[in-house]
Amino acid sequence: MKRRILVGVILAISLILLGSLLCFGGASSRFEKLYVSDEEIDTIKSSREINNDIDLSSLRFNGNTPFFAGDSVYYSIIEDDKFAFNPIINIESSLKVAFFENGISEENIANNVQPKMIVYNSSSYKELNLVVTTLPLISMDFESGKMPSDRNDEDFKMKLFDNRKNVYKRMIVSDGDAHRRGGVSYGAPKASLAIDLTEESVGNNTRSNSISILGMEERSDYVLHAMYYDFEKVRDYFGATLWREMSQGRNSLGLDLSYDWRYVEVIANGEYQGLYMIGYKPDKDVFEVDTTDPEHPDIYFKAAEGEDFSDFILGRTDILSQYELKSDTDIKFSYDVLREYMRALYGSDPAKALEWTDYENAIDFRLFANITQNDDIPRPLGMYKNTYFCFKWVNGHYKAFFVPWDHDIGMGTTSPSGVAYNRQPEQNVVLSTDYISLLKRNGNTEIDSSLWGRYWDLRRSVLSSDHINSIIDEAEAKIFDSGAFARDLVAWPQGNHIDAAQKLSLFRDFANKRFTYLDSNLLNEENLASCVYTIPNYITVFLETGEILSPEDPEYYEKLPEEELEQDSDYYEVVGF
Repeated sequence: MKRRILVGVILAISLILLGSLLCFGGASSRFEKLYVSDEEIDTIKSSREINNDIDLSSLRFNGNTPFFAGDSVYYSIIEDDKFAFNPIINIESSLKVAFFENGISEENIANNVQPKMIVYNSSSYKELNLVVTTLPLISMDFESGKMPSDRNDEDFKMKLFDNRKNVYKRMIVSDGDAHRRGGVSYGAPKASLAIDLTEESVGNNTRSNSISILGMEERSDYVLHAMYYDFEKVRDYFGATLWREMSQGRNSLGLDLSYDWRYVEVIANGEYQGLYMIGYKPDKDVFEVDTTDPEHPDIYFKAAEGEDFSDFILGRTDILSQYELKSDTDIKFSYDVLREYMRALYGSDPAKALEWTDYENAIDFRLFANITQNDDIPRPLGMYKNTYFCFKWVNGHYKAFFVPWDHDIGMGTTSPSGVAYNRQPEQNVVLSTDYISLLKRNGNTEIDSSLWGRYWDLRRSVLSSDHINSIIDEAEAKIFDSGAFARDLVAWPQGNHIDAAQKLSLFRDFANKRFTYLDSNLLNEENLASCVYTIPNYITVFLETGEILSPEDPEYYEKLPEEELEQDSDYYEVVGF
């Protein structure tokens, strides 16, 4: 019986192999066997006519379907594949393939030196470039025929090739819709996208399609980040990686308050779009938002801008428009909670502020902003920008949990449009309205020892010089050694790109100098990359007495520095502007 089963299995395998041979006509050869001389290419062309309509749908590299864009075939190398540089090429029996001019090597891949290939039959041929990459590939076909140009959703069909080793399913296919996203980057020629994956249900209804992409957690909403203005295409990856590794699970609820990015190359409607990152935002799933408690639901905000919050704190306005409510909670209740939090942090009572604060999260958030020089988080008039946060009911009180987002300003760069290295490693960033600053305003210097202690715990682990350099090594391999940076430069020559020969050497040097400085000057506030916000006296008086001073009152602006007076709208009215 067992023998019959074995014979049956062998017969089935033989039939599968026979079917493969019938399909490809035995035309399976390794790249090196198909590499020919220029003279042989001339011979092939001389007796045939050009036919750019030759069907290439049967072409395979090591059994995998390549992607196509223009006159190029995109072959993504499987990680740790020992035959990656000499893949098996298959194509249906009536066609033949040959390669010429350039081979596949690490150097050629990094420098985007592409082999030429020719696909031909007895009467015609088609000449193409073979683009070899070490990155995953994404191909999107939009109904409009091009990448979205505004914030209106456009339907698409997506294929993603996962080139990680030991992956069961290499090709991921999904429908979806997408629109342009971003602040400054929204107007960039190269589009960043917010995408939502969808599928059709049995009843022909469209529903979300939650899938894991490149090892990230299952979800349906992702972000494609173009990194158009970052000269080295590394800052958001570096910032997100640092935050994830230094903060993961370090809060009173043990939440993983982090997010992730993966480098990819993107094709849209048959046109190469360049080097991207795909990832996700610190959304409701990250914060594990639960709004089912009718009395104390989780309240989730995005701090999109950081302007003058005075009217909101004083109760003159009900809603703080710069802080976008992201949870489905009552608007008035949600903003009332936010106002009370701000009043506590702008006030002078450490015990009250601590009730609102998750201590470990606050320590890490403050350290992170300073370590990465992200002065797009603290604003001149207090509180934060480019930050997601959630209020959760913990031990009888709401506590705020923060996740920083958007790191293109930092690590030597001060502009979202990408001015490279106009800041020195010896400049610090200080948050002005967090729990630690409140303690310092009240003369508490013991918190400094907690900051130093946490910093050195990190320096002995995830922020060690060896580990920081390993993060940069990994990013450098993805960005430059894949050839994607070189191709991005060709696709977007007007965008910001550093000299590719430098790779991440300038970034690495800056990072190492930054940590060397921080090792002795973590708390130095004499050479700051951003101003320290001084809480106006009229807010202090209100928080202590409930009295709202008039701008004409001589104590209204007491102790407020001149550079901050110039940013206060009430001050303009007082001085006649």
